[in-house]
Amino acid sequence: VILIQDNYFLAETGGVWTNLSTSSWYNGSALFASKADTTTDGVLHASFQGNFTIGTSISFVGVTPPSNESTNFLVVIDSDANYTATYPTNLVGGMWYTSPRVADQATYHGINLYGMDQIIADYVLVTAGSQTNLTDQTIFVDDSNPEIAWSGQWWSVDNYQVVTGTYDLAPAGNGTHTSISAGDAFTFNFAGTTINVYGIMSWGSTGSVQASFNVDGYTTSQTFTANTAANNGLTNSTNYPFYSNTSLSSGNHTLTVNVTSVSGNLPFIIDYLTYQPNFDNIDSKPNF
Repeated sequence: VILIQDNYFLAETGGVWTNLSTSSWYNGSALFASKADTTTDGVLHASFQGNFTIGTSISFVGVTPPSNESTNFLVVIDSDANYTATYPTNLVGGMWYTSPRVADQATYHGINLYGMDQIIADYVLVTAGSQTNLTDQTIFVDDSNPEIAWSGQWWSVDNYQVVTGTYDLAPAGNGTHTSISAGDAFTFNFAGTTINVYGIMSWGSTGSVQASFNVDGYTTSQTFTANTAANNGLTNSTNYPFYSNTSLSSGNHTLTVNVTSVSGNLPFIIDYLTYQPNFDNIDSKPNF
C-alpha cells in the first residue's frame, strides 16, 4: 500500500524555498529551492512510518536540477545514517530519490536531504508497514495496481514524460491508462471516506470526453473539453482531478467510472486514485 504523506513534508531554511502554484502539481502546488548564496543550504525534511521489506521506502517526486547544478546531495536518516545520493538525470520530472528500506516501527523515522538547489519537490510516497498508523492519511493507488479492474479498450503506457509547457513530468508511477472509446470502464473497491480520480488533461487536443462516476449507485456525469486557453496555455496538466467525493460515509464502497462519449481526439488518461481509509493499519484493510 502506498500513501502520500504530505502532512509530514516540509522544507527548512527561510528564503531558499518558494511555493510554485500551477495545476500540474499535486493539489496545485510544489516547493522550489533556490539558494541565495553559496553558504545558504536548502534542507528538505520528512517524517514517516513504514516497513520497506519489499525494497521501496520514502520517495520524493518533483523535478531535478538543470545540468549546471550539482548532481549530488547529502541524505541523513534518523540522525545517524548519512550518505551522498545522486539525482537520476537533469531537469526531468518524476521520482528523483528513494531511500533505503528502514525498520517497521511504531515511532516515526526522520529523513533530511541537504544541499537542495534548483530542485522541485511536489510530494512524497511511502510504503506502509504493519505498524504504520493510517489514520488521516491518504492512500495512493497507481493505475497499475491490480485492485483496479479495467474493461474495454484501455491501453497502458509506461516510462514516458508528459510535456506540460513548463516542465516535462513523468506520470505518477511512470505510467497511465488511456481510453478514446465510449463504453470503456474501470471499477475500484475501497474502504474509506473519500475517493479521488487523477489523470492527465490534454489541453492541446480537440474535442471532449464525457464520463460518469458512480459510487454505490449514485452517479455524477462530467464533461471534459480540450481548451488550451482554459488552463493558462499549458499543453497538458498532470495530477488533474477528474473526480472527487469527500463526503462518503465510513465503510466499504465501489467506484465505477464509465466513458460515455468521446469527440475529437481528446484522450481520457487515468494516472492514479487516492482515498482516505477507514482502517487504522494494513492488517485491518478489507480484502475485497
